[in-house]
Amino acid sequence: MNKEPINNATLKWGSQQKDMPTNNTKHKFGSNELPLVKKKLIHHKIHERQDENTAEDVDVKGDVSLHPWSLISGLLAVTCLLLLTMAIVLAVFTLGSSSKEVHSSNEQKGSSCHSCPKDWFWFRNNCYYFSKEELTWRESQLACLSLNSSLLKITREEMDLFTLKSFSWIGIYSNGIDRWWLWENGTALPFDMFFLPTVHKQVCLSYRSREALLDESCENNLTYICKSHPTFSVNSQEG
Repeated sequence: MNKEPINNATLKWGSQQKDMPTNNTKHKFGSNELPLVKKKLIHHKIHERQDENTAEDVDVKGDVSLHPWSLISGLLAVTCLLLLTMAIVLAVFTLGSSSKEVHSSNEQKGSSCHSCPKDWFWFRNNCYYFSKEELTWRESQLACLSLNSSLLKITREEMDLFTLKSFSWIGIYSNGIDRWWLWENGTALPFDMFFLPTVHKQVCLSYRSREALLDESCENNLTYICKSHPTFSVNSQEG
């Protein structure tokens, strides 16, 4: 019987195959051993958590550090707003005071330019004289002329101002011909100036207030009111 010789190389290879694990054999790790990939993943997650914690710490510390500056900025903004408001109020008050001073100064200049003599009353750049003596309407007219003035040609504004204790002559009369009231210079009164009846005789008008007017005989003796316009040079009354 012929026996085939066994090659040493074949023996060695067979022994090596016995030692090598088969594909179906699972590699078992010890309790303290982990695969390399899992170790890398765990290590990566640990670093991520550390980074997140670090970021949270930075955010918290940043908020804490920024909070005082935000408070200071808010206080500064409120302070600036208050200062601006005070500046505006002060400017308005100053302008108002200046305008009042200018107006007062203008009034003083006006009164000094149109100053009235003693016993005369100044109002709106006009001088008024209220007599104490009693004269007829014609005599009152002449007395005012001697003072470089005329009997009062009353206006609506003056009617609101003048309320007298007694009736006084003013510059209104009726000649008995025109059947209407005339100013001292002969021009007709406006129809809506007074609610006066139509007259058929020569009479003169006395005045006490807007609601109190009388048509009287021009020969009655009454006090009178003179008015001097700015164009007149008013002289003080003597006696």
